[in-house]
Amino acid sequence: MVSIVDDPFLPYAGRVVAPRSHLQTDAVAFDLSGEWDFQLTAGGSVRTGTMPVPAHWVLEGDGVWGSPAYTNVQYPFPVDPPYVPEDGPVGRYRRSFTLPESWPADGGDRLRLLGVESEATVVLNGEPVGMTRGSRLTREFDVTGLLSSGANDLEITVRQWSSGSYLEDQDQWWLPGIFRDVEILHRPVGGLDDVWLRADFDPETGRGALDPEIRADAAAWPVTLRIAELGVEVRWTSADDVRPLDVGAVAPWSAEDPRLYAAQVTSRGEVVELQVGFRRSQIVAGVWQVNGHPVKLWGVNRHEVHHRVGRVFDEAWTRADLALMKAFNVNTIRTSHYPPHPRVLDIADELGFYVMLENDYETHGFVFDGWAGNPSDDPRWADALMDRQVRTVERDKNHACVIAWSLGNEAATGVNLAANSAWVHRRDPSRPVHYEGDHEADYTDVYSRMYPTTDEVDLVLNQSSGPVAAATHDANRVSAAQAAHLRTQPYFLCEYVHAMGTGPGGISGYVDAMTHPRHSGGCVWEWRDHALDRVLPDGRTALGYGGDFGEAVHDGNFVCDGLVDAHSLPSAGLVAWANAVAPVIAVPDGSGSITVTSRLTQRPIAGLAVAWEAVSPTEAVCGEFAVPTLSPGETVVLAVPELHAALAQAAAVTAAVLDPHVPGLAPRAPREVEPASGGLLLPRVGETVPDGRRVMSVRQWVGAAAVPAPAPGGSAALAEAFLRSLRPTLFRAPTDNDRGGHPSDADLWADARLHLLEHRLALSEPGRQVIVSGVPSRQRRLTTELIWDDQDAPRVTATFSFDGDWPEALPRIGLAAALPADPWGSAHVTWWGLGPSENYSDMEEGARLGTFQGSIDDLWGPNIRPQEGGHRGEVGSVALEVAARRLTITFVPTATATPGFSVCRWSPLQLDQATHPEELPSSDSVWLTVDARMAGIGTASCGPATAPQYRVAPDTVTMEFVLGIV
Repeated sequence: MVSIVDDPFLPYAGRVVAPRSHLQTDAVAFDLSGEWDFQLTAGGSVRTGTMPVPAHWVLEGDGVWGSPAYTNVQYPFPVDPPYVPEDGPVGRYRRSFTLPESWPADGGDRLRLLGVESEATVVLNGEPVGMTRGSRLTREFDVTGLLSSGANDLEITVRQWSSGSYLEDQDQWWLPGIFRDVEILHRPVGGLDDVWLRADFDPETGRGALDPEIRADAAAWPVTLRIAELGVEVRWTSADDVRPLDVGAVAPWSAEDPRLYAAQVTSRGEVVELQVGFRRSQIVAGVWQVNGHPVKLWGVNRHEVHHRVGRVFDEAWTRADLALMKAFNVNTIRTSHYPPHPRVLDIADELGFYVMLENDYETHGFVFDGWAGNPSDDPRWADALMDRQVRTVERDKNHACVIAWSLGNEAATGVNLAANSAWVHRRDPSRPVHYEGDHEADYTDVYSRMYPTTDEVDLVLNQSSGPVAAATHDANRVSAAQAAHLRTQPYFLCEYVHAMGTGPGGISGYVDAMTHPRHSGGCVWEWRDHALDRVLPDGRTALGYGGDFGEAVHDGNFVCDGLVDAHSLPSAGLVAWANAVAPVIAVPDGSGSITVTSRLTQRPIAGLAVAWEAVSPTEAVCGEFAVPTLSPGETVVLAVPELHAALAQAAAVTAAVLDPHVPGLAPRAPREVEPASGGLLLPRVGETVPDGRRVMSVRQWVGAAAVPAPAPGGSAALAEAFLRSLRPTLFRAPTDNDRGGHPSDADLWADARLHLLEHRLALSEPGRQVIVSGVPSRQRRLTTELIWDDQDAPRVTATFSFDGDWPEALPRIGLAAALPADPWGSAHVTWWGLGPSENYSDMEEGARLGTFQGSIDDLWGPNIRPQEGGHRGEVGSVALEVAARRLTITFVPTATATPGFSVCRWSPLQLDQATHPEELPSSDSVWLTVDARMAGIGTASCGPATAPQYRVAPDTVTMEFVLGIV
């Protein structure tokens, strides 16, 4: 066997082949996917059976092979580098196979492993082949002479923990096993060992150029390059003949217009096919450009994760995943924090995404010991780090979508990272190099930050001197000269607006800052929740997060921080972000004109339309017009006579850009409706109108506040009973963002015992009651006075006043009622206000003013950890209707209240006490809450807290409304 003990710093041993491109070739291959014999040794026990390849063994057999484990920063084993526990799980795979009779007898053979976590040792027909570390990277072994024409026996021993695990402390599940393909590749006589077609586009001339690199032995020549569409056919008789070539005028590749040309490279023994995109990624005077134009990277961080199979690649699912990104205006993917399956990049080339391709490297857990022993700065790890970087670049260097290389993530800094960067710059000077941890930009080309405040962004982009970061951040300690250097680089947010739970809030501030020429954009953390399937005791399948699989060390639901959930359901936060970054926007005004602006930089827009709605609480007038062709960055102001005529009755005008080119999602409830007829109006951003066109963006002009007329009729007795059932509320089930920070808002609220608010009816008389509320053990008083007139639809004044040392920032100030689930549990909800998605004061980018309808469940936005959700703000009226019952609340504007509402099957306390949706109790009530004020969301789960202007102070607040109930 190959020794793996003598030098744990080795990245590989044995018959390893130099890294090369992942190529489509006519050379024969044999796929070893399928069932393998499997033996797992773990914790002193041995279990045998079969295991599919590719798969993670901990996700097979409902836990009989072990369980997944989630950590964000901390290592799940003692930090004693380079050693790991000697009794860690070891999986031994064995597969017998017979090659096809047509398998060539000449040439050579390779064994290719596309992904194994974390260490693999290979034996073929009893002969040691080699060892490899680097879980999410391809490794090839030369097995020439080891294969038999008859039965072959392949053994792969996989250790879950190895010295390589120290280099893979990414924020993700630890999922051991052979999770990508295993293949036998024939290497024909006269074959092509590697091909790199460096494709460049000259924006000045519009011409394309190729700088080919062909690696092949003498038997391969002559070699021919053909690009039929461009009329290119070049024949090289030897390696010395290979030269750069001008291919003439080309259409450039970009995320906006992913133009690819089919290329073929033919040697004596092999044909390789590539999709070539001509594009240039460069930095000019501190501005990141693609094809000579400044680029804005509207991106997301994307892990490879599926709730059932983990990181196992599925082509159809991946294509659907990236199509979902396109529907929500994503143009950039950072492959956090490792290279994905190579086919992901093929799809990104085709669909059009800019890709920041990240190395499989992170050592975040060393932070707990002050980065002592961190591999980034330890020469003993130099070869292992360089091996990972080389494999990353070599595999994917042909992809047009890859516009930058990233050295890794959250591994501090050091000589090894600097050496990696130097190698990348030498090997591929055509792409910038990124690494967030290089706060001085000593060896990288982009100044990258994660989770700064917008004030910190301003320090870099709009200040000519002084600090470039907050006092608590490492970048604040750079010298004046280094700070000046940073201000000459493109600014990039590799992670921002942490999308965990309800939220994220504060999107617009970051997007507004991205208008600066040196701001190249950023990638939201992150695209998808990493929740995994788990089987409950009653046999049901539910989603789980850290700790749900018996891990002793874990980081809870921090693994669920995506813009879409594990089942691909878009969040309200995704709708808000997609609307904020939309590439084409149409902005209405109060004169009957709509201004259409293209934010595209690479291509003109054509074929788009603008749908408009002039809405009020009683009617909606709608229209549509075609958008003229606009050049990149062009703005046009279009007068709309029909809209001008409708303005007299309109409270607001909505303008939506409709896109026939990129598919969207089917509309979801709740929906905007025409108030008089109930007919459906525009769906959300990312969804489609009836003819299939996607809503790319929505903008709205709001005129004078419209006050809906109270609903006619009502019962004075029912109104009296409802009003006397109302109780003040200050608590909301803390969101994941509320729980962030030290101390967190949730901690402060718990310390203030807002969840234990108790009430005393201090006065009750006709048309008036006073409720005094407090919390145990403290002299804090909330006095709530309700006054109403003696009408069937009474006008109610609710005044909230505070005494004592209440927290400076409250979750909410409002009134709540527990309605009986029979009949109200089946109620249909209609409101005039912001919708259709849930929204908060700092998360309104995806909302608009209008009339909306849906069921109670439609209005609720469940998270994998129950929390506050479902709020709708700036509400003028809300109605619940079921059978012959109707409850309406029509708000009257006051100087201190910004009314909102939510309706939910559980109380805030029930939500707070549950850690998973399946733990929520069956409820005999429907909780209706009307808020005078509701706090914003922020991103404190990993980022800035809620901004001061979106917080709720314990001030005196008066809310007025008209109540009707029958």
